[in-house]
Amino acid sequence: MRNYKTSDFRLQTQDSRLKGFTLLELLIVITIIGIASAVVGITLFGGMGNLKLKSSAKEVASALRYARSMAVSEKNIYIFSLDPQNRIYYISSLISSDSVSSQSHPLSKPFPDGIFPVSKNRVDIFFYPLGSSTGGEFILSNEKGSKWTIKIDPATGRVTLAK
Repeated sequence: MRNYKTSDFRLQTQDSRLKGFTLLELLIVITIIGIASAVVGITLFGGMGNLKLKSSAKEVASALRYARSMAVSEKNIYIFSLDPQNRIYYISSLISSDSVSSQSHPLSKPFPDGIFPVSKNRVDIFFYPLGSSTGGEFILSNEKGSKWTIKIDPATGRVTLAK
C-alpha cells in the first residue's frame, strides 16, 4: 500500500483544472456551431424552390403519362391541355357517340405558387389509341429562373424531363 502526502492531492487537483475547457473556449465552439447551422439552413431552404419546381414537373409528366395510358386502354383520343394564363393543366377525352362528340375533364390541376409555364400560348397535346401523340415540348420555371423542360415524343408518346 502506498502512503499519500497532502501535497500529492494538491497536485492532482491543480492538474485536473488544467485538463478542462474554459468558458470562453466553450462559447467560441457554440458560436461556430451556430454559424455553421445557419449556413446549412439557408442553403437547405434556398433549394426548396427548386424542389417545388422539380416535383411540379414530375406531376405534369405523370399527368401526360396518364393521358397516354388512358388513350391506349380506352381506345379513345385524350388531350392534355396547358393553359398558361390561368396557370392550370387538365386532361380531357374526346368521346364520340355516332355523330355527337363531347369532352369530359377527368383531371384538372393548378400549378403551385411560384411555378409558371414559360409558354404564353395554350398547349394541346393529343394522345391516340395506338400510343402515339402530336408531340411537343414546354418549359416550367420558378421565380429564381430555374427551368425544367418536358418533352413528348410524337411517335411513341413517351414523356421525358430535362433540366
